[in-house]
Amino acid sequence: MNSIAFASSQAVSVLGRVVRVRTPWFPLIWHYGIVVGWNGRGELLIIHCSMRLGVVAIETITEFAQEGQTEYYNFNGELPAWEAIARAESRLGTPWHATDFNCEHFWREAHGLEPESPQLQLTVASAALGLMWLLSRNSN
Repeated sequence: MNSIAFASSQAVSVLGRVVRVRTPWFPLIWHYGIVVGWNGRGELLIIHCSMRLGVVAIETITEFAQEGQTEYYNFNGELPAWEAIARAESRLGTPWHATDFNCEHFWREAHGLEPESPQLQLTVASAALGLMWLLSRNSN
């Protein structure tokens, strides 16, 4: 079972926290979600914009992690946890889209930030630089 350890006195403080896990299909990419509660077995529940499911959904941390190791993302937002959670839950069922609404867009929007995807931006920039390099080698 995948879990993030925390003391019972800290249980409420995890609500609204951003968690992440390396994607199994490309380990340089992080997948993000937000802690929204616990199920009846005490497992953390994570809301996330899932490529695998195709929509924003709530899953246990084990389902979210897909056998990867989760960790808290070091982000201290301005919004109270209840507001970030409410904003996240209002997006349940919203379709995933690689460039317009992925897991980074989702968690950032829920926490009141500009919905953007730095990983996507870096990937596109890297691909463009690689293509320019290849084209410059072929033109010689």
